[in-house]
Amino acid sequence: EISGKAEPGSTVVITFPDGQTAEGQVDSDGNYHIVVPTNEHLKGGDHISVTSTDTSGNTSKATIITVIDTTAPPAPTINPIKEGAKEISGKAEPGSTVVITFP
Repeated sequence: EISGKAEPGSTVVITFPDGQTAEGQVDSDGNYHIVVPTNEHLKGGDHISVTSTDTSGNTSKATIITVIDTTAPPAPTINPIKEGAKEISGKAEPGSTVVITFP
């Protein structure tokens, strides 16, 4: 669900990265709630566009919103460590930080 505030009585249109749109009405308090279509799979870094059209037909400039990545990365893997080794290596999600704690 995507929610926000706009002019009461206006219609909010959200345009997703693939061009698909969803719309909803703004209530008397200026709040809107729009359900993301089930076939829309937003990922961190995707951009969506939000516009509002009032009852007179005036449309706002688009607000561009970047989707925030809230999904934890998979656990990193560690290559086998031999006794006396001075280096630990493995694989993790690109750009992530790996913290190794020793007992």
